[in-house]
Amino acid sequence: MDTNIGRLLVKLRTLATPWAYSWGNLSEFFSSYNFNEGIALTLIVALSMLVLLCEQIAIWQGKFEYELLLSHWMSPLLVGLTVLLAAKTPSEFIYFEF
Repeated sequence: MDTNIGRLLVKLRTLATPWAYSWGNLSEFFSSYNFNEGIALTLIVALSMLVLLCEQIAIWQGKFEYELLLSHWMSPLLVGLTVLLAAKTPSEFIYFEF
């Protein structure tokens, strides 16, 4: 959950006006992150690309799309990444809590 109002407004403005996509807006978006947030963003994007690559490799080999992700070595890796990338502070937004 994003609590930085400036960054949130940049995101909303970009979504509302897609013709305004430019290098200036992109650099403004990335400059709103500090070093640690930038590293986390880069890591998440890289992991997402890796998952898509694993799916594509399985398709090229004629296997089930998620077969590589269901292998025996992937579960400990995913659990470790979940612990590593977990939020350090609880979110103020509460949903489905009865």
